[in-house]
Amino acid sequence: MNNRIGLCSEKEISPIWAWYQWIDAKKNKPDLRFRCHQFPGTESVRLTIKKPMSEILLSDAVFWLHAYSYQAYVPSSDEEGNVFDLELQELGLENEFFENLPSNFQERIVQSYDRIFDLNNYSDISEKSLQATFWSLKLSEVIKVEYLIAR
Repeated sequence: MNNRIGLCSEKEISPIWAWYQWIDAKKNKPDLRFRCHQFPGTESVRLTIKKPMSEILLSDAVFWLHAYSYQAYVPSSDEEGNVFDLELQELGLENEFFENLPSNFQERIVQSYDRIFDLNNYSDISEKSLQATFWSLKLSEVIKVEYLIAR
């Protein structure tokens, strides 16, 4: 975040995470009744906010999970992903954890993470789940507050 939207003005503060586009451009608001967000019966709040885009870092939520959860390669296309997987298979490394891969593969994987922030990588931006992170939220940036109970 520091490299893309600047340093945080406060020390020891964590970024704020939000959905920018939940499923795709047509379903951009998260449905908090959806089971994966909360346990049934949990009271939830959904904020609609408006911030300057210069203060927001957008990223592809699916590819973020590839990198964060699996330390997996983020391809620019199916073909490129298949080529990378085939290289691993030819060396018998397709089931190895990241830390057990040769350094050249680790470097390629880490370099591929920049694609998380290329919102036109792999598919059109309107078809993606996009997450937003930012350093602060002012009360004046909150447009709407909705209270929901998860189903």
